[in-house]
Amino acid sequence: MLAKIKPDLVFACYGMNDGIYLPLSDERFQRYQDGMHRLREKVEACGAKIVHLTPAVFDPLPIRLKPAPADKVTSGQMYDGYNDVLDRYSDWLLAQRDRGWRVIDLHGPMKRASEIHRRNDQHR
Repeated sequence: MLAKIKPDLVFACYGMNDGIYLPLSDERFQRYQDGMHRLREKVEACGAKIVHLTPAVFDPLPIRLKPAPADKVTSGQMYDGYNDVLDRYSDWLLAQRDRGWRVIDLHGPMKRASEIHRRNDQHR
């Protein structure tokens, strides 16, 4: 696909679905890392540059009835602390800056904005 399109620049935002909305798993986290490395290699092999974006935040409040705590998650449910998983994925991706990766942090600012919004809503 990249050979057909011949991009100069690729923006890649992966992570939201990669943890499968379950608690952190070393195996899934390793697959995420391996996938990011493979994607990067493929993009660079076609002569393009890649910019990684950290995943967006997961907010369980709008879907209150669906998420479940880590010890109660069953198939078809979402872990209510899934944003902690995305924190980890984002932290790892941001750490790749030290290896020369271009990474834009969406997750951190979105998380902070959401927290500020929640605090302000509580004071109304």
